[in-house]
Amino acid sequence: MIVRRLANGLRVHAITQPGAKRAAALVRIETGSCHEPDAWPGLAHLLEHTLFAESARYRDQQRLMPWVQRQGGQLNATTRGEQTAFFFEVGFGRLADGLERLHDMLSAPAFPLAAIQAETAAIDAEYGLLKRHGETLREAATLLACTGSPALHRFHVGRQATFGEDAQAIRAALRDFHQRHYHAGNMSLWLQGPQSEETLMALSAPWAQLPNGAEPFPIALPLAVEPRRMALKLAETPLLRLTFAVDNHPAIVEAAALLQGFIQDDAPGSLAQALGKQAPGARPALRQVLENPHTRILAIDLPCGEAAPESIAALFFDWLAQLQRQSPEIARHYATLARREFNACSPLEQLRSRALMLGEAACSKAWRPLLQAITPDSLLRLYSTPQLDGQTVNSQGFSLEMGEYPSTSDVPPVTGWQFMDGHCPAPSPTPSRSVELAQLTWQGAPIFLLGARLPDGQGLALQLVCAPLAAACRHYGGDMEFDCVGGEWLLTLSGPPLVMEWALDSVLNAFGQMTPEAWRRGDTALDRRHQQLMGEIALRALMAQLPALLEPPEDKPCWQAALMGGDDALRRQLEQRLSRLPWPLTRDKAPTPATSGHHYLPAASDETAILLFCPAPDTLPASESAVRLLAALLAPDYFRQLRDELKVGYAVSCRFHQSVGCCGLLFMAQSAHFSAQTLLDITRTFLERAQPQLAALTPEDLAPLLAASGKPPSETPLIQAAMTWQAHRRHGQASHDVPTPDTLYRLYRQILAEPARWLAVQNPQNSGVV
Repeated sequence: MIVRRLANGLRVHAITQPGAKRAAALVRIETGSCHEPDAWPGLAHLLEHTLFAESARYRDQQRLMPWVQRQGGQLNATTRGEQTAFFFEVGFGRLADGLERLHDMLSAPAFPLAAIQAETAAIDAEYGLLKRHGETLREAATLLACTGSPALHRFHVGRQATFGEDAQAIRAALRDFHQRHYHAGNMSLWLQGPQSEETLMALSAPWAQLPNGAEPFPIALPLAVEPRRMALKLAETPLLRLTFAVDNHPAIVEAAALLQGFIQDDAPGSLAQALGKQAPGARPALRQVLENPHTRILAIDLPCGEAAPESIAALFFDWLAQLQRQSPEIARHYATLARREFNACSPLEQLRSRALMLGEAACSKAWRPLLQAITPDSLLRLYSTPQLDGQTVNSQGFSLEMGEYPSTSDVPPVTGWQFMDGHCPAPSPTPSRSVELAQLTWQGAPIFLLGARLPDGQGLALQLVCAPLAAACRHYGGDMEFDCVGGEWLLTLSGPPLVMEWALDSVLNAFGQMTPEAWRRGDTALDRRHQQLMGEIALRALMAQLPALLEPPEDKPCWQAALMGGDDALRRQLEQRLSRLPWPLTRDKAPTPATSGHHYLPAASDETAILLFCPAPDTLPASESAVRLLAALLAPDYFRQLRDELKVGYAVSCRFHQSVGCCGLLFMAQSAHFSAQTLLDITRTFLERAQPQLAALTPEDLAPLLAASGKPPSETPLIQAAMTWQAHRRHGQASHDVPTPDTLYRLYRQILAEPARWLAVQNPQNSGVV
């Protein structure tokens, strides 16, 4: 990475990521909600939204948002207390075009009145969603004990009532805030892609024309965390948050990223494994709550289950004491593992981590001082639980029910903490028996897959026994997951041959030793997941339940397996080891038809949410390619019409969706004002009225999307292999036919002609909607 400061004060970071197919850009402005005028709560957030509207050079479909969507890319923005950031990712050849649009929208926004009115309504809807969002409420409670800025506790999100109805006055306030804070000396630009660092740096040349501005950096004071004990009522699995402040120094931040790796490690004998016994399926985490030039506020989240929070705190400090005794070699091994996982992320994921979170881990000189600074008396302890009687407290515009922190302790300390050293044990002797394993062509390192459509309780039980083995596999240089992909519970495994053999042996041995108690832990994890979903945004709750509805689990699960790539020697080894699978293995099984009709799924929300799934007319590979393209074409207009024109709400989306046996278009919308039937009618009408646009398509219209076609950048090789295998079972050999405007239009007409095959999903009807 090279870093340079341009003559106007803009700081530019250029990072080469060899082999990447995409490139990303991020702009960070050292201004956020804490800097907005007292008279305009939420103004920084509203400015973030309205900057995506028209600018001097780019209007309508040439704006950054619709342009990125047409490239098959992704973009977003975020407003925090002390910073605001805008970021996007596209094919690396289009990075310069995207940068031009990003530069124009940040330097020369038009602030059209219609956009201001639309975005105030969108933020009002977003505020309605966040009032029930567990992590948002937990952060608001955490900040009650943070000091250093008088603006930390005031209302930041914004809503219609605080903005008012005078769009002209709002525009004047936005322009003033933009002119004072959005200048080069207050910004940094981050670029990452396969290009050389000098090539990336050259793309920043137009940004040297940004004015430096007269407004200096906002004055920031060091932040601090009061070592208090608080309790918050949340309809989620009980959790203890330990919060502390560290200096915002690169060596300390690198050490904090390394601590994050230790805390989130799921290997045998780890902190995550010990906590999992209290709350099956829950995992600890370290997250950044707040940052300013002097300080970072960090929080360690520890799931409690039914254990008292003080018991969990004692367990954590016992583990931390053992961690401090580990050798530098162990710390360096964990840092190497963290960097390997970081390097596997997409350019945009890496940029967001570098610019907005903790970035890359390192065993720096600050490692041991950081651990020694985390003491029982220095931390804020916040316990969140659904079982609490308290009083209402306001923080950041949210009503929090706060109560007394429990002081009892009821769990004996854990012994036998383990920290991995990266040396893989030898696999067990190869069995004499073998089974037949399908082997498919695959460009990349070999990947083994084993899966079945299981009830979620069973799938979660197997996931729990696989989790420590998967973590150990990563320590040994491999990669393994057991998760639900497209409605199917799948084991995916890659790595050096001996690591793959050891991992498969270990998994099958664990499967063969499943006890009634182990299966019950899966049911407990499922109950916890349902409880978590009830605290989620309604659309997320529906999406989490969609796979099991679309293709229900089988009464007698049929296990299937395949090897993607690899040589004959590896296949034979895996065939012999797979003979230990305790359940029958099926070579071929036809996918079952997807569910259709109108269904209700639970989601604890005052708002109405709908999903509409329109399956492809068949399982041919050409149809799958075409429906992917069709979803990308429809997404920008669906978003614009429902969110901006009809003001349905904040959460609106159209995307491609696939499961084991089918694929198709998936429309999603959530609203506080419209009924489910109205949302479904709007969506059906949108789909019908897309006919003239799709009938008039030209090859030039499809070119950007075809250039960007392929797997989403966020998919790991394991997930890509899983979805490729599922596609192979749906339609056999892959198709190399490129969708044309004619084939796309025919597919659209076929989908439109078969509404009986569509699946509509909603949460129970909300009162007070139209």
